[in-house]
Amino acid sequence: DGERMVRYRRISALCEEKLGSKQQAFEWLARAWSLATDDDPELDELESALLRLGHAASAFTELTKLLAGRLAGASDERRIARLRELADLEQTHLDHPDEARRYYEQILAVHPDDEPALDALERLHAQSGDHAALLAVCRQRLATLTDVEQRTELLFKIAWIEEEQAGDLEAATATYEQVVSVNGNDPRALRDCNEKLFALA
Repeated sequence: DGERMVRYRRISALCEEKLGSKQQAFEWLARAWSLATDDDPELDELESALLRLGHAASAFTELTKLLAGRLAGASDERRIARLRELADLEQTHLDHPDEARRYYEQILAVHPDDEPALDALERLHAQSGDHAALLAVCRQRLATLTDVEQRTELLFKIAWIEEEQAGDLEAATATYEQVVSVNGNDPRALRDCNEKLFALA
């Protein structure tokens, strides 16, 4: 396998540098990458080159299949990196938002406080108008925050979504009351919450 890997990499380089074919270079490098085990010291370099050529050749569907096929058994770090790349491919290049969401959710299953995944899911749910899913992501983010000001700001956002977008006044009222319990010593927070609670009463 080692000799074949070297041969495939040489052919890939020839296709790219001499023939000017990104697609053929990608295909040959994919063969080399498929031979490398996850503990191979050359895998990081191979995978980086594979991603570069896959993007250069616009081989997004093929690249997605390759990466998805090597999620099982990978280390957490490598699996997260592949999930992140898969989510970006599905969202940005293949226009498959549902698949992108699935990959971001897999990242959060391992790292619930992953900011890029939380941000991406918020955008995707907001774009799709799925208020329930958007609120679930916001509350997942809330659970990771310890700073009072950040929690207050996010609670205001949650209450706004509940009130203005989801039309759930009861839930919005409960969230405004939560703001008071979290940051009742802040005059602005207290004033704004009292105004909202009075308007919703």
